[in-house]
Amino acid sequence: GSGMIDPNTGMPLAGAGADGNKDLDQSIRSKMINLGGGMWQCTDCDLKTKSSNLYNHVEAKHLAQHSGYSCIYCQKFCRTRHSLITHIKRFHKKVKDSSSFML
Repeated sequence: GSGMIDPNTGMPLAGAGADGNKDLDQSIRSKMINLGGGMWQCTDCDLKTKSSNLYNHVEAKHLAQHSGYSCIYCQKFCRTRHSLITHIKRFHKKVKDSSSFML
């Protein structure tokens, strides 16, 4: 994908080319059912959990057509935006301006 991603939320930043992840976001959300009370259910495997956990689950387990992401600092391949963000925070936290990066 292309667009700026907020490393704290994993979501596209508004006004920063965020439309690059719009289709991916819609695909993920189409597989999420709101059960109320902060709980959500996966339409593919019936997993029930909190919204952010389910969002990451769907991207990792049920979007095989998505090609993944490469770290801009070391080129490590990550299957999901969440795993890329976690990688950058863990291994590149001293890199200047890691608060936003291109995907």
